[in-house]
Amino acid sequence: MEILFFFDWYDGPLSGVARYGGAEYWFEAEGREDETFALKIEDRRLFLYPISADELAEEAFWQRLYEKYVRDKPESEKWKFYDPYEKRKKPDHASREPIGWFVEP
Repeated sequence: MEILFFFDWYDGPLSGVARYGGAEYWFEAEGREDETFALKIEDRRLFLYPISADELAEEAFWQRLYEKYVRDKPESEKWKFYDPYEKRKKPDHASREPIGWFVEP
C-alpha cells in the first residue's frame, strides 16, 4: 500500500490516489462527504475504489496543478488551483463498490 497523492487532508489524508497490488485506486475516508470521519488518523478507515485510466490521468492533472500553485506557494498564487478545481465536475469515485480498506500507519 502506497499513497501516491492526496486531495483532502484533516490531520491525515481524506482522499486521493493510492497504489495497491501494482494498480492505482481512489481512496476516501469513511465519512468524508458528511464530515463524520474519525478525527484521529489511527481510527480512520480509508476505502479503496476502482479508478479508470482516464480518471487517474484527470486526478494526476489536478495533482500537478496543486504542486505548481499551492504546495509551499504564497497565498496570492493558490487561487490558480482552487478556482478551477472547485468549478470542475466533481467525480464520484466513492459511489463504486470498494475493493477493501486500510488504516494509515
